[in-house]
Amino acid sequence: MAKLHPEAINVADIEKYLKDSDDFQLELHVFRSCQAAGMHTSHGGTYKDPVSGIHRQYDVRAFWSRKNTYLRMAIECKATRTNCPLLISRIPRENVESRHYSLITSDALSIQRAKVEPLQTFFPVGKQVGKSTAQIGRTESSPHRLISNDAELFGKWTQAIASAHELVQKALLDCSRDPKLPYAATTIQPILVISDDTLWVADHGSDGARLDPPHQVDNCSLYLGIDVPFTVKKEEESYPITHLLIYTKSGFDAFLQKFANDENFQGNLCIDPIEIRGVVEKKFGNAGL
Repeated sequence: MAKLHPEAINVADIEKYLKDSDDFQLELHVFRSCQAAGMHTSHGGTYKDPVSGIHRQYDVRAFWSRKNTYLRMAIECKATRTNCPLLISRIPRENVESRHYSLITSDALSIQRAKVEPLQTFFPVGKQVGKSTAQIGRTESSPHRLISNDAELFGKWTQAIASAHELVQKALLDCSRDPKLPYAATTIQPILVISDDTLWVADHGSDGARLDPPHQVDNCSLYLGIDVPFTVKKEEESYPITHLLIYTKSGFDAFLQKFANDENFQGNLCIDPIEIRGVVEKKFGNAGL
């Protein structure tokens, strides 16, 4: 930490912090919005970081279900400011980047099984996808010189990924939620929510040439391509987390509203319950049923 000024912090300072930089208020908004969308939601719990082994606190986790289809979201929140917005540089998504995955689990005949199933509707080929992030601002000493540093937001979205690691482990037990349906399909998705009017994108063509002027959006995706390891019956498997979803506060509310009310949209992000039986039969055979 930089050397601190010796002057004591007062009420006015704390009020200013709460007004301008309080992540907690954004967390509460996201928590309540997820609850209003009918999701089981938790706020401010702890988990063990799979890389560092350190116990950390997550911001929000949300759990949605429809029959034996589930969505688990690891959500981190950051109150960003308009004088230091987040810029995402994007290019058209390639075919290999268009997938995300559902974790198919079964405990039929008391044999736990798990495989991943690729889904290809939520991240279409050719649509712009983020490949680089930067927070842009000016210093008081050099107001005409722009600087970039995404360390704070990088820390936030890597926490969302670390939180999602534990959700993969939790998803292995989703197949035992309904004894009449001893199999399940769970999508695990890390999400970053930031303040309104602070998300910008710069779009490029496949050749790298800039397309339109940079502009504000309320959501975008950032390509990750990360494999999360898990163990079933002493066998090592992995769940691919392909994208981080980034929303502004208003953009996330719009996502929740659409997700809660549009079954087709739900089916784009999660596997349709009707399809699960066929997938289980294909992956595990009749013993999986």
